[in-house]
Amino acid sequence: MNNSRFFFEETIPETLSEGANGLKSLVGTFTTAIGTMIDNVKENETVNELVTQAPVRFEEVTEEISGFALKIKNAFEQAINKPRSQPIDVIQPKHQAVCDHCNHVIVGVRYKCSSCDDFDLCSSCEELDNIHERSHLFLKIKNPDLGMSDFQILGDDDLECKFKFEKDVTIPDKHFIEANTAFRKVWQVRNVGACPWPANTCFHFVGGKNFAGVERIALPSLKPQEVYEISLDMKSPSEPGLHSSFWNINFPGVKMVQADRLWCTIVVPEPQREEPQVEEPFKFQRELDSIAQMGFLEELTKPLLVEFKGNVDAVINELLSQV
Repeated sequence: MNNSRFFFEETIPETLSEGANGLKSLVGTFTTAIGTMIDNVKENETVNELVTQAPVRFEEVTEEISGFALKIKNAFEQAINKPRSQPIDVIQPKHQAVCDHCNHVIVGVRYKCSSCDDFDLCSSCEELDNIHERSHLFLKIKNPDLGMSDFQILGDDDLECKFKFEKDVTIPDKHFIEANTAFRKVWQVRNVGACPWPANTCFHFVGGKNFAGVERIALPSLKPQEVYEISLDMKSPSEPGLHSSFWNINFPGVKMVQADRLWCTIVVPEPQREEPQVEEPFKFQRELDSIAQMGFLEELTKPLLVEFKGNVDAVINELLSQV
């Protein structure tokens, strides 16, 4: 920006304002002179008298014009000679970063992706479509001296942390598991928020029966739209029946916008009761009783009756041969 620009921007308006006042005064002078002449004509003054008075009136008008011209001249001189502060050129800040689209050093405003480790755009490329992932938020940095440590993405309504349950990888709802049996439960979740999950994000127990034996486990910093499988080693209760364990994802320091819970629901069946074994009646019981009356022992007679298929004579002969 130069001095001539300051002159036309600041001096001319002042001068024109004074000139307008001068023109107004000049028009007033002519109007008065013409009015006087008309009045004189109405009063039937002679032409000689009008001619005699005209030079005087026009001389007065000439003096007014000269005064107005001098006033304009003085106004311009005062405007030019008026002391002014030196104009300051606007210098765009230069960042220590290169635009990842046009590969030029970023001058002015720097747009840095809050989701990626190293991705920057200049103000021109930031306005273009389909340059970067739409769900990623950009930090608008005007001061090149600021770094990422000067920003804290916590608690902002535009940076809500969210998750979505995708599916049960293992152990569907109401799955039958025997009492006191170890198993592994796996849930698949997705980060559907606009920002990465913060550090110290955890999966913690919130209600029901805790099958896992731990209150919480750490989770990674999941990027937007990234999928992760949460795995917990559990053990079924000893009591039969329907049992549920409720868990949730906790984002420390960030606004929690949902109360969705993940759960594991299993069924422990009733233990099977052993039925008492009923001994079947001996097929040759009558033959056994008749031989027993002869004085032979039952434990020796019974297997022989089975061997000889109930033939009493054969059994007796065999028993006598053993005496």
